[in-house]
Amino acid sequence: MTGMTLSEAPLRSIYEANVIAVIREGGKIIYNPSGNLQLETNDHLIVFGQRKQIAKLRHDITLPEQSHSQEELFVSHPIQEQK
Repeated sequence: MTGMTLSEAPLRSIYEANVIAVIREGGKIIYNPSGNLQLETNDHLIVFGQRKQIAKLRHDITLPEQSHSQEELFVSHPIQEQK
Protein backbone atom coordinates (compact mmCIF):
# COMPACT_ATOMS: atom_id res chain seq x y z
CA MET A 1 0.00 0.00 0.00
CA THR A 2 3.03 2.28 0.14
CA GLY A 3 2.53 5.11 -2.34
CA MET A 4 -1.24 4.65 -2.51
CA THR A 5 -3.63 7.23 -1.13
CA LEU A 6 -6.14 6.14 1.49
CA SER A 7 -8.83 6.39 -1.20
CA GLU A 8 -6.87 4.02 -3.44
CA ALA A 9 -6.21 1.50 -0.66
CA PRO A 10 -8.92 -1.19 -0.45
CA LEU A 11 -9.48 -0.79 3.27
CA ARG A 12 -13.03 0.52 3.03
CA SER A 13 -14.18 -1.16 -0.19
CA ILE A 14 -12.98 -4.67 0.66
CA TYR A 15 -12.74 -4.69 4.46
CA GLU A 16 -15.38 -2.08 5.39
CA ALA A 17 -12.76 -0.58 7.71
CA ASN A 18 -12.23 3.09 8.42
CA VAL A 19 -8.80 4.60 8.98
CA ILE A 20 -9.26 6.98 11.89
CA ALA A 21 -5.60 7.96 12.29
CA VAL A 22 -2.17 7.45 10.76
CA ILE A 23 0.97 7.45 12.86
CA ARG A 24 4.00 8.45 10.84
CA GLU A 25 7.57 7.39 11.49
CA GLY A 26 8.86 9.76 14.14
CA GLY A 27 5.53 9.79 15.97
CA LYS A 28 3.54 12.40 14.05
CA ILE A 29 -0.16 11.52 14.33
CA ILE A 30 -2.63 12.47 11.61
CA TYR A 31 -6.16 12.24 13.00
CA ASN A 32 -9.15 11.74 10.69
CA PRO A 33 -6.92 11.58 7.58
CA SER A 34 -8.34 12.62 4.22
CA GLY A 35 -8.65 10.20 1.33
CA ASN A 36 -5.84 11.94 -0.54
CA LEU A 37 -3.26 11.20 2.18
CA GLN A 38 -0.46 9.20 0.56
CA LEU A 39 0.68 6.18 2.57
CA GLU A 40 4.37 5.97 3.38
CA THR A 41 6.63 3.10 4.41
CA ASN A 42 6.35 2.44 8.16
CA ASP A 43 3.05 4.31 8.55
CA HIS A 44 0.87 2.77 11.25
CA LEU A 45 -2.82 2.79 10.41
CA ILE A 46 -5.36 3.01 13.22
CA VAL A 47 -8.35 1.18 11.77
CA PHE A 48 -11.91 0.84 13.08
CA GLY A 49 -14.23 -1.89 11.86
CA GLN A 50 -16.21 -5.03 12.58
CA ARG A 51 -14.46 -8.04 14.09
CA LYS A 52 -15.06 -10.25 11.01
CA GLN A 53 -13.71 -7.65 8.58
CA ILE A 54 -10.67 -6.85 10.75
CA ALA A 55 -9.91 -10.58 10.97
CA LYS A 56 -10.02 -10.76 7.16
CA LEU A 57 -7.77 -7.69 6.87
CA ARG A 58 -5.37 -9.15 9.44
CA HIS A 59 -5.25 -12.45 7.52
CA ASP A 60 -4.75 -10.81 4.14
CA ILE A 61 -1.84 -8.65 5.28
CA THR A 62 -0.54 -11.19 7.82
CA LEU A 63 -1.01 -9.18 11.00
CA PRO A 64 -0.19 -10.98 14.24
CA GLU A 65 -3.28 -12.42 15.95
CA GLN A 66 -4.52 -10.52 18.99
CA SER A 67 -7.30 -11.27 21.44
CA HIS A 68 -10.13 -8.74 21.77
CA SER A 69 -13.47 -8.96 23.50
CA GLN A 70 -15.32 -6.06 21.86
CA GLU A 71 -17.25 -6.15 18.60
CA GLU A 72 -15.23 -3.38 17.00
CA LEU A 73 -11.45 -3.58 16.98
CA PHE A 74 -8.61 -1.14 16.62
CA VAL A 75 -5.60 -2.43 14.69
CA SER A 76 -2.23 -0.79 14.22
CA HIS A 77 0.18 -2.22 11.68
CA PRO A 78 3.13 -0.56 9.92
CA ILE A 79 2.91 -0.18 6.16
CA GLN A 80 5.81 -1.96 4.48
CA GLU A 81 7.16 -1.09 1.08
CA GLN A 82 6.43 -3.82 -1.44
CA LYS A 83 9.48 -5.35 -3.11
